[in-house]
Amino acid sequence: MSQKSINLHNIPACSNFFEMSSKLSIFTILISVFQIIDTSGCFPENNCDKNAICITAESSYYCQCNAGYEGSGYICTDENECVATHQCSLYAACVNTDGSYECICRNGYIGDGFSCHKSFDDITN
Repeated sequence: MSQKSINLHNIPACSNFFEMSSKLSIFTILISVFQIIDTSGCFPENNCDKNAICITAESSYYCQCNAGYEGSGYICTDENECVATHQCSLYAACVNTDGSYECICRNGYIGDGFSCHKSFDDITN
């Protein structure tokens, strides 16, 4: 894995311990992310699917499908989240989309699709 250099002089001064701690935590998280996903060994002509990310591994690379897709990374197909993993309300329809899904409240219900309740008009009639 290649080493990343980060200029510590660009981190702003902190006025108190809490502010310093929170900035250091964010800094630590950023360093962790850079170490986990290193794409420096990936070339534009890699064989990854258009719905995958290329990740450097030792002296080579591998491909990993993006969220909402499944497969080897070299071939990724849309995962149908409506089959098992959706979080739609019992009163909503799950609609699979490319790489994701939408929840739409059924007729007579209102809400954001994740939480649906009887519409006021249906309650009064």
